[in-house]
Amino acid sequence: MASKRDELKAFKKLCDAFPNTYCTLDLEMKQYSTDTVTDIKYHAYASPMFETPHLGREYKDPMEAVNEVLEHFGKEI
Repeated sequence: MASKRDELKAFKKLCDAFPNTYCTLDLEMKQYSTDTVTDIKYHAYASPMFETPHLGREYKDPMEAVNEVLEHFGKEI
């Protein structure tokens, strides 16, 4: 799992690339019944005006999730 600082840095990068746009960086944590292993994944979402929204794939690192969305919209990484 990434540090809170890494998560905030990735989210700021996403928001800076899409000002005044709905953006999310989601952390998904799963724990399976009695198993102590937790599955942790990040995915980013952006919904720019006049474009089709894009929900990125799941990644172990928040910056990778953000970069995938930026690449989808042709933004500089």
